[in-house]
Amino acid sequence: MAIVCDFVLLLTVIQKLEKMQQRLKLLVGVFLCWLGVHHTQAQDIQTYYADPTDTLHRFYTIVKPKKSIQAWLLLLPGFGETPQSVLRETNLPIVAAEHGILVVIPVLSAGSNHFFIDEQAQQDIDELLGKLSKTLLLSTKPFFIGGFSMGGSAAVKYAIRAAQTQGLLQPRAVFGIDPPLDFDRFYFSVENTLHISPSALASEEAKWLLSKLETTFGGTPSQVPERYATLSCFVYRQHDFSQLTYLKNTPLRLYAEPAIAWQMQERNRNLYDLNLTDCVAMINTLRLQGSTKAELILTNDKGWRKQQNVRNPHSWSIGEPRRLVAWLLGQLPTP
Repeated sequence: MAIVCDFVLLLTVIQKLEKMQQRLKLLVGVFLCWLGVHHTQAQDIQTYYADPTDTLHRFYTIVKPKKSIQAWLLLLPGFGETPQSVLRETNLPIVAAEHGILVVIPVLSAGSNHFFIDEQAQQDIDELLGKLSKTLLLSTKPFFIGGFSMGGSAAVKYAIRAAQTQGLLQPRAVFGIDPPLDFDRFYFSVENTLHISPSALASEEAKWLLSKLETTFGGTPSQVPERYATLSCFVYRQHDFSQLTYLKNTPLRLYAEPAIAWQMQERNRNLYDLNLTDCVAMINTLRLQGSTKAELILTNDKGWRKQQNVRNPHSWSIGEPRRLVAWLLGQLPTP
């Protein structure tokens, strides 16, 4: 009898728990639905193609705030990325739009597998900014530029050119998330991987990347050192930091995550192989030149690829969206 009573009691408890679980699921569903509505109401996302039949070149995605536009940001993807993959990898465009910053994520004429720093890519950026400024009536709004990896390289490169060139749109602030800035150093790092890496896959990737670099620059650093100096933001080995003087008065943030033990264990890399080296050298040089607006943000265990859910210090995630957006907003003129 006691066993039957215990069973009935247990059954009653289970039934109550099931009802509670159903109610909880309903509440969670309502909450998530509210979040979804609230989330989509904060911004409007649209993609525009220069040629509707070409979905690989010359298009951009706009993340537009629902409220009034306070500023706008050209956000440059990393090598091989599209606007869609950027939106899946980081909440930065969404958070920016929630705070009144219109975000434009482009793919340039050469497509997504590009370094963004050569003359054609920079010309594409100039033309896109001019077009957007007119068509979206943004000429009076503060402008930011930034990006991840090669996109960060392009953002810094554009900022240097804008300070040198009359008529180009001047960014209110610039940021790069783990960008390579010295392509002379980058070339020799890739070459070193080819010689010492025990991974056949890494060696094949290195061969492909070296070929891409030599095509972009017209040769190796030894063959055409002037091209590497011209297209890079600086070349440390040449002791020429003259380009950086143009950034002296520009608010600049560079993000990097050292993760030295991880790099050695997982990628067989040392400090010479990391974009961190370039970022430290640039910020330190700017400070030596008198800049008070150059910042190096070093993170710890923040680097994760969201889509694959794997650890990787070279990721969008080290540029934490809310803190980065707060920094951008801090560069706006006070009312």
